[in-house]
Amino acid sequence: MRFLSFILVVYFLWIGSLVAQDSKNKDVVSSLITIQGEYYLERVPDFKIIFDNSIRSLGKYEINNDLMPVKKLTPEKILPELKANKIKHLFTFDINFVDDDEAIVTIEVFDSQTRQKTLHWSKEYDFDNINPFISYLQYEIPLNLKLQLKSLGRVISKETRLIFLDLGSLVGVQKGDIYRVFREGRALENDDGDLFGRIDDIVGIVEIKGVTNFYSSAEIIIGKISIQGGDFVEKVVGASRKEFVGKVDAIFEDKVSITLGKNVGVREGSYYAVFKDIKVISEDDAFRENIGSIKIDEVFEDHSRGLLSLSDYRNISKVLLSKGMVVEEIESPHKDTFTLGLTPLNISGGEGNSLTSLTYQVYSDSELGKVFRFRLGKTEDDGMAGIGIKSSIANSPNFFMGIDALFLDGVVINAFIGSAIPISLIEGIRIDLEVGYLGGSNTSDYNGLAVNLGLKVPFSL
Repeated sequence: MRFLSFILVVYFLWIGSLVAQDSKNKDVVSSLITIQGEYYLERVPDFKIIFDNSIRSLGKYEINNDLMPVKKLTPEKILPELKANKIKHLFTFDINFVDDDEAIVTIEVFDSQTRQKTLHWSKEYDFDNINPFISYLQYEIPLNLKLQLKSLGRVISKETRLIFLDLGSLVGVQKGDIYRVFREGRALENDDGDLFGRIDDIVGIVEIKGVTNFYSSAEIIIGKISIQGGDFVEKVVGASRKEFVGKVDAIFEDKVSITLGKNVGVREGSYYAVFKDIKVISEDDAFRENIGSIKIDEVFEDHSRGLLSLSDYRNISKVLLSKGMVVEEIESPHKDTFTLGLTPLNISGGEGNSLTSLTYQVYSDSELGKVFRFRLGKTEDDGMAGIGIKSSIANSPNFFMGIDALFLDGVVINAFIGSAIPISLIEGIRIDLEVGYLGGSNTSDYNGLAVNLGLKVPFSL
């Protein structure tokens, strides 16, 4: 029992030292709240809680209001006493109720050492009900305070695997820091249209790779399709990259579940490569081989589900796939394409015509292996426009069958099979070969067997 008591005492002393150390790392500040106008004076405690919690959400300030006067004084009269007691900053929160449904909120920060104002932010609000308004401030004030004091930043621009954000070394950004990327999500409104707040929509996770004084570059870990310019970025304190490495969680036939979900920014329609460890290097690293990819079609809070995507080796992937394998987000292997083609018509009849066409093809977001196509073209005598659909044969990304409806001197039906042959010297470019049978045209030269030879080029909007 004495030994157990000793262990408990040591544990609580250790916890206490951690709390004390955390307090030492924070600047001590004071907060002052004022309300102007004759409305809602009884709600001062609610506004005080919101403001103080907003300051605490910055993660680097400890609030000490022991020296704040009971009677109203201007910041200029309070600052000298704060300086004498080593309280570094004064945060002021003023709500001016112009009317019972209109308010101007102003936040200012003063440096007690220099007595200079270091921050001024103000915004006008219209509202119908005081309770939803107070609730909305609980979302709005921390967000804007973080933006103004640079503990929250924005995405400046995005490349394929990198983003640039407007936070740099001057506000403490370091290589290896992990940031979550989010944007304002859906509004929380009641039936009367009162706005209570918003749900943050997490769209990705990034790791800082390069830092300058005023901006940084970060590698996208999750969010290659969802992150956009203007999104918010916020540091995940104490996080490391390995916490956001996803793994295969469960397998059922063609369905695969992974251990990443909505809470880290996974999106429906994204693709994740699956890797098999070939030789382990350390607990967190190994030589790995890509054995296939998954297209995500269902996203939950902490996990996602998808189908094995199209591959000539899909059946082999199903055999090799096992629980615990590492997954990593990749670009979609199936980009929209333009195909420029030449089609000799009515080959079997011997007196056919030739059709020159441009085809735009877009992959379905909801059904694996389905492609929609839109066509324009011209023969010697007539113009052509058409729409069609094709589907993968045996889950291959290179072999398809489908049907077109073409307007070519009447409504023409084109049933076809085709193959996209990769060109090894030019990444992404493929030779498109289709064999089809056309019927229904008023001109007999267009009906019959047709062979289309084209060049397929990937295209991203």
